[in-house]
Amino acid sequence: VRGDEPVHLDNRSRHVWVVRMASGQYAHDAARGRPSRRAARQRPRCDVCGTCCVRAVYRVRCYARRQPDDPPEFEVPRVMMPQVY
Repeated sequence: VRGDEPVHLDNRSRHVWVVRMASGQYAHDAARGRPSRRAARQRPRCDVCGTCCVRAVYRVRCYARRQPDDPPEFEVPRVMMPQVY
């Protein structure tokens, strides 16, 4: 994982992470996440730990965590990053 990627260990805390639900929308509650069926068949490598996943693989996205000096949300809304991990 490159150093500028949100999933890089040094960058994870700078983002709010959400998990994909069965409806295709994303939620903050990890318990509502739905495992990726396609990923389960392919035994992909995990973007976080780099190992081949034998259990469920979940699709997650993120957006930047608000900082104290950021303008209010209604003035400059945060946007979900396009990457899906």
